[in-house]
Amino acid sequence: MAAKKSTVSPYVEAAKDLLSQEGISFKEWSNDHLRDKKMAILEGKDKEWEESTIERQCETYVLSKLHTLVSNKNQPNIGGEKHVTETTTTNSTTSTTSK
Repeated sequence: MAAKKSTVSPYVEAAKDLLSQEGISFKEWSNDHLRDKKMAILEGKDKEWEESTIERQCETYVLSKLHTLVSNKNQPNIGGEKHVTETTTTNSTTSTTSK
């Protein structure tokens, strides 16, 4: 199986060329920006990132729960209704009823 080639954005290519013309290493430049972004996230300074990340996690969670509920609802009820025995206590008298 052939390895999947990653395509580089035209903006990345242009930035590499422009930075190179200025004598700046693209790798160092990008690492600086990534480090700054990561630090802002760790320090709680990037609320937009936090909110969008939590929103995506909530969406994933809710969709997985809905999928589980729908899957369980579509499962056949094998064995018919289950009989439940209930024990109740009234005035120090215990009685058992079957539903």
